[in-house]
Amino acid sequence: GRDWGAPPTAGPGPGEPSQPPAAGAGAGPWPGSAGPGTPTGPTGPGPSGPAAPEDRPAADGVARRTNPLTVATGIASLAGATVVFGLQLVLTPGRGQPPWLLVVFGLFLGVRGISDTLGWFLRTYAVSADRLVIDEGVLTRHHRVVPFERVQQIDVSQDLIGQALGLAAVRIDSAGEGGTTVHLKLLDKQRAEGLRSFVLERRAALQALRAAGASTASTATGPVAPAPPPPEHALLRVGAGRLALSVLAGPLAIVGIGLVAVGLATAAAIAVTGDGVAAAATVATMSLVGAVGLAVLGVSGSVLNLWDLTVSRVGDDLRLSHGLLQVRTLTLPRRRVQHVTVVDGPLQRALGFASLTLHSAAPPSAAAGNQTNVAGRFWIPYVARDELPATLHRLLGGDWAVPALTPRGPAARRRAVVRRAALGALLALPALLLGAAGGVLILVGVALGWAWGLGAHRRAGWADTDRLIVLAHGLLVHRVELVPANRVQSGRTTASPFQRRQGLATAHLDIAGGSSPELYDLEVGPAEVLGRDVPRRGAAA
Repeated sequence: GRDWGAPPTAGPGPGEPSQPPAAGAGAGPWPGSAGPGTPTGPTGPGPSGPAAPEDRPAADGVARRTNPLTVATGIASLAGATVVFGLQLVLTPGRGQPPWLLVVFGLFLGVRGISDTLGWFLRTYAVSADRLVIDEGVLTRHHRVVPFERVQQIDVSQDLIGQALGLAAVRIDSAGEGGTTVHLKLLDKQRAEGLRSFVLERRAALQALRAAGASTASTATGPVAPAPPPPEHALLRVGAGRLALSVLAGPLAIVGIGLVAVGLATAAAIAVTGDGVAAAATVATMSLVGAVGLAVLGVSGSVLNLWDLTVSRVGDDLRLSHGLLQVRTLTLPRRRVQHVTVVDGPLQRALGFASLTLHSAAPPSAAAGNQTNVAGRFWIPYVARDELPATLHRLLGGDWAVPALTPRGPAARRRAVVRRAALGALLALPALLLGAAGGVLILVGVALGWAWGLGAHRRAGWADTDRLIVLAHGLLVHRVELVPANRVQSGRTTASPFQRRQGLATAHLDIAGGSSPELYDLEVGPAEVLGRDVPRRGAAA
């Protein structure tokens, strides 16, 4: 059908197949899977086991505070830094640090503690039947109201201290101009889970009333009887081995290979110019050690961050949990997903897997920092390529067999080759200082750029079906954007002076949440069709 998800407890929705596409369906790069829509074994759809008991919030509108340990955990890092600095002063008095710095650190820690305590005392949250109300601020008071109907995503996370103390932080992202984000730090773990379940249940109930044309005013007051939580079904699990493989074969591999290639080329140039075999061997060894160190750091960090990554379905919501040092749980409504991005590279493609990102309408927030999964982005690092249609069917419903892509024209091919060959020559230009060897390196750079451009052009293309718009581009990092036509908000085209000379343009599809999938160097005619007709079809749908 035109929507994303089938009813969670019933069969497929109208227009949805009861199974994912059969093997060989479509002529795109990912043939459909022949198995049923729900796998068996460790990634099967069965219940994930008994859930921990939840402390359901009383929807009485009474203002409450978070756990008092919020203040203690907030200043724990500063206290640790103060202790370390004090020990440094005591144990190494000859290094010249003035002792009064320790006093300054102590005063700053005391002021921070008083400020955090006062801020915690004046910050309250109140849960009613249809909204969450936050009051906070010391000098300037802030009153924030979050209607449950507008909630996009909920994130429950625990760092090491939180795991030890049984505390968790709750992040709620809602729709609105620029998005609204609310942080509740810290709540008891059971209370945080109960709040998440309550908000999701009330959101579903209020949206159902709104869709039926009934008024939600009668639900805004009075206590709310807790409903039994829907069962949780595991859909996908990524183990530590596949996490490590996804890092080693991803962009990190490109950086590592580039580092080794530059080191070996430099070592060969040193040996040719007669500066000594020992110096060349040292440079080559350093490049290899650097690549190995980069791989170890990347794999260890990603495995700790994404440990035991599991995707489950709870009612009509997707739930993703992962992490070892910091356990995070994100909840994303299936109907809020706006488009899907599939990314792979040469090594990932050779090993038969790709990464998958679901984009929601919640705009990514700067407060999310460098976290892997944030509001607006739901990332799965490993999905077998031959299981992509079936995996997307389990996650979102519908037919996800990618059709045959229409390639770009000869002008785009010429532009792709020339641009990358010129880049290869430019990168090798400093090698002219090496004389004849430098000229050879420039020719190698041009040849590599030429092959890169041809490969990128062959993997680029687009497709437009009644339901799905597909945009594909890139070689080292190949991206395939899968956009349902009814999710496109607006379309546009841009063209640089060089593109206009060759009758080319870049097509952009604007989607809720700030996303804008695009395809470079498309002929003006198809680009205008994507930018003009697809939004009209989406509005009609």
